[in-house]
Amino acid sequence: MRTKRKLLAVLGVVLILLVMTTLSAPSPGAAGSGFVINGVELPARIAGYEVAAVVTPADSRCVVQSEIFLVGSDPTIEAFLEGPGPKRIEAVLGKLGLNKDVSFGVSGPGISKESWRESLPRFYSDMERLDCPRLNVNNPWITDVNDSIGGSTNVNAQSVHLLAPMVGAGQSKYSNFLNNVRTNTNQLIQAGFLFPRGTGGPGAGRIVWTDTQHGLVAQTLLPDDKYAAGHDYWFTISYTSGTWWACGDDTTGSPSIYHCEPSSATGNYVVPDPATAVFFENYNTNTGWYEGFTNPTIAYGAAYYINGAHNLWTSDSRWIHPCNNAPRVPDTIGAVTGWLENGGAAAFHLEKVPLGC
Repeated sequence: MRTKRKLLAVLGVVLILLVMTTLSAPSPGAAGSGFVINGVELPARIAGYEVAAVVTPADSRCVVQSEIFLVGSDPTIEAFLEGPGPKRIEAVLGKLGLNKDVSFGVSGPGISKESWRESLPRFYSDMERLDCPRLNVNNPWITDVNDSIGGSTNVNAQSVHLLAPMVGAGQSKYSNFLNNVRTNTNQLIQAGFLFPRGTGGPGAGRIVWTDTQHGLVAQTLLPDDKYAAGHDYWFTISYTSGTWWACGDDTTGSPSIYHCEPSSATGNYVVPDPATAVFFENYNTNTGWYEGFTNPTIAYGAAYYINGAHNLWTSDSRWIHPCNNAPRVPDTIGAVTGWLENGGAAAFHLEKVPLGC
């Protein structure tokens, strides 16, 4: 029996190593970037942005769509989204015949191509281990809902600061802490933190995003070496120049540590909804799963944007969502304390999040 267990353990390690060493890699000595998608070799730069890495569904079952990771020189998220870069990248991909079935994400100059190439195998190894985790799917969550929007059809973004917690080592599955919006065509877009089960620690979180088109399966938003407990991250979901974008920015670290991902979500504005909110969701089924976490976890500075103009939340409400989409109930137990309105801070108390389904 011991021999069989040892063999299974060795096979498990080999399987993880295979995942970590077979992600798309550049061909040595290639004239362009060395990366090939659908038989097309990518140039070293696309519209001036350096090709850092590539992933395809052949690399991992958790990759929903082939993606090119680019690194540019735009100093801020706003400079990138409001500049000519996105349209120029789309134009080059169109000329290469890759604009219909290939996506791209863009990082600021504070992230190196080496960081992406080292991070992506670890990220997808984690995701495989968690069976390609989905976010906001029928499991309990505690939430602070944006009640500021009203009937406006001009709200094109929502942002919030999340403080990265220390991650505990006692989870049976995973949990997440996210900025979330619903569009006027009932599409979800999310960006924030995923906390996978494991040894825990100050660097054990993952910075992720997802949307309805990705089946709400977690996708990487910043390299995993950019997660640091105690750092202040700004997550924004915005509709800019005809495209929804999910962006994350480590505002504590060196300048320009940000990354933006385009979403193919439909619609063109954010709607008032229980899902247009900041929430902490729990997939763990074991009591005490939160031990070792920074508790409570903190969100602050929530804002929404009308035609690009920044507005602080002016009204919010706190709720608890039970398992399996059961009707939400008002938070009368202090699962969330404080308020996100008027630039305030909300504390999410993990011991009061219901256990996963």
